[in-house]
Amino acid sequence: MKRYIRPFEARDYEALARLNQLAGPGLHETADELRYFDAHRYRGEDDRPSAPPRLVAAEGERLVGAAWDNTTMYHQAAGQGRFQIVVQPSWRGQGLGSALFDRLLPELEQAVLTTRAAEDDGDTMRFLRRRGFEVVDREQELELSLADFDPDVFAAEEHRPFAGRLRLATLAELRGRPAIERQLAALWLDETGDQPIAEEMLECFRATVLEGPRVVPDGFFIALEGDQVAAVTNLERWASTTALEFGYTVVRPDHRQRGLALALKVRALRFARERGCPTVCTLNSLANERMLRINEHLGFQRTRVWAELQRAKEWMP
Repeated sequence: MKRYIRPFEARDYEALARLNQLAGPGLHETADELRYFDAHRYRGEDDRPSAPPRLVAAEGERLVGAAWDNTTMYHQAAGQGRFQIVVQPSWRGQGLGSALFDRLLPELEQAVLTTRAAEDDGDTMRFLRRRGFEVVDREQELELSLADFDPDVFAAEEHRPFAGRLRLATLAELRGRPAIERQLAALWLDETGDQPIAEEMLECFRATVLEGPRVVPDGFFIALEGDQVAAVTNLERWASTTALEFGYTVVRPDHRQRGLALALKVRALRFARERGCPTVCTLNSLANERMLRINEHLGFQRTRVWAELQRAKEWMP
């Protein structure tokens, strides 16, 4: 049967969602979630079309591969373009990944390109290295079975940071407060929280992180000192799994070394356990040894390692 590459079409969402789950952690979107995030994608000040560049490889009517630009607002702010290529295992080694990459490359706008691959996926790692990509970070996927987690063991650590001026709140309590939302967006983009946030970025953050299909308002925990956000951690849900996943955990520099990250994570895990969630997952840069120690202190077990790879778009072999 004839194989061909064509632009993504609206009828492809269901098949793309199935392919997407082969590509890595945090890619569990259903077709409806993909549609939502396309509709609310950050378009920048030049108001680019909201749908990202996507290509699919088809055998007849069946999708066997895809390549797409999954650059987020976070990556745009860092001057990076992000993409993903996935090919059904039975179709690997036939030049399909190369054809998809060559077709997608001109559509990627940023000067620096990033992608992710499982470190133990030798075929994909070799594919990317042959095209000039180098590993710039390694991320540990971790998982915690809440049947084995007793939050009361960590009760003192959970409450200690809030014995003074800090108080704990949730997104459910703080929604509709623009000053708080702006601080949360600033911390999401830059862990110092000091970078200015354009209105377009704030609207995208609000739509995708604070109001999107993954948000768990009562599982989004915020440490406040007065009206200033000191730290945040949030759990996200996925329609395709019963597990919850940590989104981002950030502590402002002037509030570090006080146990806030650990306290917020314990509170989030207590919340998840009380609601019957079986498993919580997270992704931890191996360069962030402090956060890795916190996660393992809580009982998270290491599973798979993911490589973050990068190259200049105009790389020459």
